[in-house]
Amino acid sequence: MNIDQYLKKINLKAKNPTLEFLNEIISAHQKTISFNNLSVYYRPGQILNLKVDALYEKVILRGEGGYCFENNKVIYYLLKELGFKVEAKAARVLYNNPGDVPRTHRMTIVTIEGERYLADVGFGRDVPTRALKIGIHQNSGHQVIMKDDLYRLQLLKSDTLIDLYSFDDGRYQESDFDLGNYYTNTHPDSKFVKDLIVTRVEHDLIEFISGKTYTKIEKGEREDSEIKNQSEFQMYLKRFGIEDSYDFSKIIA
Repeated sequence: MNIDQYLKKINLKAKNPTLEFLNEIISAHQKTISFNNLSVYYRPGQILNLKVDALYEKVILRGEGGYCFENNKVIYYLLKELGFKVEAKAARVLYNNPGDVPRTHRMTIVTIEGERYLADVGFGRDVPTRALKIGIHQNSGHQVIMKDDLYRLQLLKSDTLIDLYSFDDGRYQESDFDLGNYYTNTHPDSKFVKDLIVTRVEHDLIEFISGKTYTKIEKGEREDSEIKNQSEFQMYLKRFGIEDSYDFSKIIA
């Protein structure tokens, strides 16, 4: 993976591994590289290649983006090469669901000056837009706290506190993420198999495609637009930096 090319893609230059630079990287990646499941949705049954070189070419060089096992893997190796102390973690996606759910999310813990932070660029429209110091309670937005012996990423949204996902201090290897990737690529209950999702986040702007609807949320104001045909679909995909052609007729309403 070419670190200089990666940084050039997201319009940054290498700096010392500080919290400020970490937040710049998170923001720049989310602005430039989309979160999406296009490869999973349009190639059912084909397992995504999670080798670093293949991901780097797809996600960064071609600008196609990807979902958590892609975006958060390439940024993990970027941060590692830049001198950050990083740990790859696997999480259970909850959205307040207390049931038995598998570990289907990858993110990164970064330690800076003895403090641990959650860094995530692969969680769709509810992704934190900055590094979150673990254990700090917030009055709004995201926080990472310990609850029932697990770390929880939480979001205060419309006066409701939502448990987005949970994780622990376990040590994970790439093979662990291969299993999660296999599940999300093939299991009939996987949201990524059933629904098309494309998302880009830039500070107060969130834009996403969900099925046949394009949505823009800016400073809390929401605007939905129905995508009517192939031409409009390609036009919207270009807003997310995606040039490849995908068949609009295959999207389930």
